[in-house]
Amino acid sequence: MSEMTSDPRFAGLSTRAVHGGDAGRGVGSPVTTPIVQSTTFLSDPDGAGELLYGRYGNGPNNASVEARIAALEGGEDCVAVGSGMAAMACALLACVRAGDHVLAAEALYGGTRVLLDRELSRLGVAASYVDFHRDGWREAVRPETRVLLVETVSNPLLRVPDLRPLAGAAHAAGAALVVDSTFATPVNARPLESGADLVVHSATKYLGGHSDVTAGAVVGRGELAAEVRARAQVWGPALDPHAAWLLERGIKTLAVRMERHNRNGLEVASRVEGLPAVARVHYPGLP
Repeated sequence: MSEMTSDPRFAGLSTRAVHGGDAGRGVGSPVTTPIVQSTTFLSDPDGAGELLYGRYGNGPNNASVEARIAALEGGEDCVAVGSGMAAMACALLACVRAGDHVLAAEALYGGTRVLLDRELSRLGVAASYVDFHRDGWREAVRPETRVLLVETVSNPLLRVPDLRPLAGAAHAAGAALVVDSTFATPVNARPLESGADLVVHSATKYLGGHSDVTAGAVVGRGELAAEVRARAQVWGPALDPHAAWLLERGIKTLAVRMERHNRNGLEVASRVEGLPAVARVHYPGLP
């Protein structure tokens, strides 16, 4: 991360959302990151430095929004890709190989279950599902388990798992804890602080916030994030510069938007909970 994002003076989430990842901007620099609509970049003829290339997703706009999301999550690195499903696929592909096993939460986004059951199974990766909110889930961890996969909060019932014991069990088994934190956003949860290894976002939702960009992101420690980036560069779900720019613009208002989302959600849930025609309300902010 840049000096700005690591400096405690800039630790507030609202400030990170606006300035996270900014570095080296002097007088006359644009406040908004310019859109660099180029697929190829001049490289060092001696081979020094990183090769910038559109399919690699490492152009200036991608790097800028990745630094901002990493700052928000408190992660060492972020990989931005073309959709939330691309982010989940690259995250899992970075952790598993043929013969491995993924232990996933029963409360899981339908697209993720399709990825596990139809696609990763074709690559020799098995998946099973368990309720992490009930006792006995540890017995479902196998010797070949390499990923524990969970959502916080879950889609659509808004269940909130206790991530610390999940992280402990995963690490004891030599596995990674992968958390889809799309619904929570870094404003409401930062799973890396609870021991998660990778955090996945469908940035199409709250991070973008304006229904005008499809994107995804994976955040984690440097070594594992590098594996995610390597898979993204091979499989090719690169985020284009304009989409990266839109995502960065949306993130600038994340903190204020989530504050209103939380307030409105609690108000609606509190009122609906008292209606005689409603049997049960699922909202984690209720008593």
